[in-house]
This record gives sequence, C-alpha cells and structure tokens, in this order.
Amino acid sequence: MLLKVNYMKYEVPIGYYVKSFQKKVEESLGEEVVVFKWKEIVGPALYPHVMLDTIDVENLEVSIDHPAYKSAFILRQNLILNKIKELFPRYDIKNVKIHLV
Repeated sequence: MLLKVNYMKYEVPIGYYVKSFQKKVEESLGEEVVVFKWKEIVGPALYPHVMLDTIDVENLEVSIDHPAYKSAFILRQNLILNKIKELFPRYDIKNVKIHLV
C-alpha cells in the first residue's frame, strides 16, 4: 500500500512511516517494550518460568519459579543479555538480580 504525500513528487510505502513510528514508540516506552519481546528474549522454554520484574539501562531483575530454571537462566544469561542489547541497544546490563519465588 502506498501513501501519497502531496508535497512530494513520489509515493512512499506506508510501511516506512509505520516502522519509523514503531521505533519512536519503542525508544520512549523502554521497559514496556521489553515485556512484549520477553518470550523472544528468554526463549519459549524459560518464558513461563522467568518473569521480568524491572529493567533499566544497567540493571535487570527477574523472578524465577523453580531452582532448575534459575540454573538454566544463569547458563543462558550471556545469551539473554546479548539478545536484549541486540533488540534494545540503549540497554547495557551490568547487574542481574534473580529472585526465586
């Protein structure tokens, strides 16, 4: 679908505007957007057991419902932090706090 803009002499795909808008929303929302991508970040096996509590630029807090999944999270921690950095470059997590609930 193309969106015609009167002051331009060419047509621009509407997807360009949607992606631009989505990027601005993600930058302004921060933690809320990480929640939407949490399953992709931790993976389908850990997702039901690892809950995101808080995240800011340098800190991540999660709650985990079983010691076995805590071990699995710790084993995958670097991969998870790299995935967060890949999806959300403004985060540079240095501290991870894990709560067993």
